[in-house]
Amino acid sequence: MPGLGPFFDTCPGLKMCESHMISRLHPQTQDLVIKAVEKLDCDLLLSIVPDSSHQLRLTPEVMRTAFSVAVDSLVRSGKVGVHAARMIYLLRNLGAHINLQDEKGNTPLMSYLRQTSADDEVIEAFLRCNADLYVQNKEGESPLEYVMATNSISRSVRAIFTRYVPGIWEAVSKDDAMTVRKLINEWCRVDVQMGGKTLLHLALETGTESIIRVISGIRPSMEFAHSVLAGDTQKVEIMLDLKLKININFRNLPPPGFLLVPTFDPRHIAGLKAGAGTK
Repeated sequence: MPGLGPFFDTCPGLKMCESHMISRLHPQTQDLVIKAVEKLDCDLLLSIVPDSSHQLRLTPEVMRTAFSVAVDSLVRSGKVGVHAARMIYLLRNLGAHINLQDEKGNTPLMSYLRQTSADDEVIEAFLRCNADLYVQNKEGESPLEYVMATNSISRSVRAIFTRYVPGIWEAVSKDDAMTVRKLINEWCRVDVQMGGKTLLHLALETGTESIIRVISGIRPSMEFAHSVLAGDTQKVEIMLDLKLKININFRNLPPPGFLLVPTFDPRHIAGLKAGAGTK
């Protein structure tokens, strides 16, 4: 996804420093990035790319392959839970392409579903990060169809998919304000694009004021929530220092969100806990 993302679009204080923060990483550093992804080592990745809010310009190859590398490592290692899911959030924050199809037409989500016993936390991370439910592979099968038709898929994974159906793009395109709010309260990202069109542009076309308001207003809070989920303390601290209007209830965030809270200024956290996902 080009550019610096919604966080920079809505934060003039950071945008002023943009030209100093987006220098291309050295090719050797790019190799280190891939090695960190292979190891599923988010802390190492963050030490190489210190602040994911800056979306440093990784090479196109890394942007294309990062998720497939992560999926291969998840399958090989059998790693599960919030620490496995953390890499999904972090790669999405860095702008890696979550819906790029391989030679069989499988997206990273579909590859993960087909190769392993899918973990609930990893699946939820994919869906919060706008993994496409409907894109079909060369066999004509989509992730949603696969999950609902495959006996080996757990009930809990099916339940997670059901919570995120129809997806934020479909909900906006159908002018379904209730579902849009529900998905945003599940921390489904709103910085999604299709065919060169952003979700906000789609909302403006539908003309529903409540949908436009919630999508345009939730962006800093969504960036903050996904930074917490990615374990990116530096980005979180920058956002707190900027005193942005962040509207979050930490009860809506599972670990690692709770694991990060003690590292922050409790005065900030006390204010954040009073909020909710959307109003």
